[in-house]
Amino acid sequence: MGGWPKRSTGPIDYIVNHWRGDLSLAKSYWLNTFLLSLPFTIMLSSLESLAQAVRTMEQTTLFFWVFASLTVFAVPLTVWQLIGTWRSATKRTLNTGKSGWSSVAKVVMVIGWLQLSAGIVQIADDWPAYEEIASYTLGLNPIGDYTVTVIDGGSGVAVQGAIARGVVDEVRSALARVEEPFYVALDSEGGRIGVGDSLNRLIQERGLATLVEGKCYSACALAFLGGQSRIVGDGAMIGFHKARSGLDDSPTFRAMELSADELQRTIMREAGVREWFIDEALDTPSERMWRPSVEVLAEGDVITHTWTDGELRLAP
Repeated sequence: MGGWPKRSTGPIDYIVNHWRGDLSLAKSYWLNTFLLSLPFTIMLSSLESLAQAVRTMEQTTLFFWVFASLTVFAVPLTVWQLIGTWRSATKRTLNTGKSGWSSVAKVVMVIGWLQLSAGIVQIADDWPAYEEIASYTLGLNPIGDYTVTVIDGGSGVAVQGAIARGVVDEVRSALARVEEPFYVALDSEGGRIGVGDSLNRLIQERGLATLVEGKCYSACALAFLGGQSRIVGDGAMIGFHKARSGLDDSPTFRAMELSADELQRTIMREAGVREWFIDEALDTPSERMWRPSVEVLAEGDVITHTWTDGELRLAP
């Protein structure tokens, strides 16, 4: 056979020549396979640690797009590398009659196929976790519906239902429609911790009070803590517990749950909640709900005021 290796006239020709095995084995192996793989190998190996570091809504979105981009690009890239280098090794033997280095390269390519297969299996094992992140990032909300309305003649904005992606933007939009908003009324059984954190920060930025006259659990409680004044009405219930994903068999999601609990702890500390209260809240298993009394909420510095019979009072 003649004309091997071939010269490339441009980037596309270079890519095609590698795929066909028409580049030198040294170039195919060291440049296209070894060196080009290094950054992707480092990034892919960091996915699990990145997942553990995910806390806020913005970080979750960033993680999803990094993971999606790497997966979509890295798999076909690896196939291109392995097949092209294997073909180059074969053509080297045919053109030079030397099989030593070609055989070594093929052994390494077999190992590469095994590593690619292991990586795909790992992604498949963690797929429920990544699917959940994708659902969250793309705005799909299986956790429930919600409504955001302007109330009290424009003095307040009411959030009812799930603390789901989209709530923060709708609250921001509602606040923009009124001249002097004073408070956000919350009535929710919970939702996404990252969304609760974002709503908390929006409430803080606008210097608003928060009011609960019904129930406010889990992620809702985190949003409640953003209030400059934190008010509960008669019969109101604030609930706390550990983070929950519903994917107990996923190591990645268990790591993310621990990270989410650290976010909850940070939010409560920044709100001035007492440490003993935080410990009790985060010691409550995810399948349960801790609903402390008004007195305990006041003692833990969770609430600042009560709303009783139309009268605003300092918390007991």
